[in-house]
Amino acid sequence: MTTLEYKTIPKSYLFTKEEAEMRELWARRFITEFTGVSRGLGYGVFHGGSLIRDIDFIAMPWRSGVAQDRKYPLTHVEYVLELVHCLPLTMGNHGDTLFGHKWYALWHKDHKDHQIDLKIVLPVPVTVNTEDEE
Repeated sequence: MTTLEYKTIPKSYLFTKEEAEMRELWARRFITEFTGVSRGLGYGVFHGGSLIRDIDFIAMPWRSGVAQDRKYPLTHVEYVLELVHCLPLTMGNHGDTLFGHKWYALWHKDHKDHQIDLKIVLPVPVTVNTEDEE
């Protein structure tokens, strides 16, 4: 199989039409749960992809301040640990993206073959200009 042939095979090829539809249906329900928990933790989440083989999320902190004795935004590590605590998730590998943000591989405990790819956009560091402005 050439590289070109590999790229043209759709992800749904791995599953029957019925399996693909059921996987997408479950993913859509899970997305609502995941984004709701994320919002409560101070992160906005976007999703994408086919939702059949995996779920791609991009999360970014959107809230600052203090609420219920918790400082926001949570760090990316605190955010992922809270997700794992609030949802039935297992954490896998993690690392840095090409541009210095973070990525995590997660799995739902009841859907272990449906990977959750989470990319977290880190906040831009606040810089203070120490030069006197004239």
